[in-house]
Amino acid sequence: MIGAYLKKYRTEGNVTTKSLAEDLKVSQSYISQIENGKKIPSLTKLLDITESIASLSIKEKCEQDGLEFDEYCIEYETLASTYIGDIIKNINMNSVHNDKEKQLLKDLIELRNDKSIFSKLKTYKDISQDII
Repeated sequence: MIGAYLKKYRTEGNVTTKSLAEDLKVSQSYISQIENGKKIPSLTKLLDITESIASLSIKEKCEQDGLEFDEYCIEYETLASTYIGDIIKNINMNSVHNDKEKQLLKDLIELRNDKSIFSKLKTYKDISQDII
């Protein structure tokens, strides 16, 4: 279910599986397996995927509009957050039969109330790097 939404966002944004895979440093096969429901990404990977799709889909437009890097980041993080909100809104927890996907949705719902899912995740990544 989640994979179908990711595929929808990717195709609507004119992002190829090849460019998405290259940006994420994963194989095209991995992207395809997620989109076809054969693999379920971790929460971190799901956020990375939505952020990458958003970034790639608006990059050219932002360059044409002359947006500065910070403005571009705000644009794609906002779009990626919209993708996450759309997934949460449209997937009924009762219709999910896979435990891993249910847990992923629960984690997304927990993060939903934060101002920015991506800034929280980046803070978490920064902290985890400091610990190591």
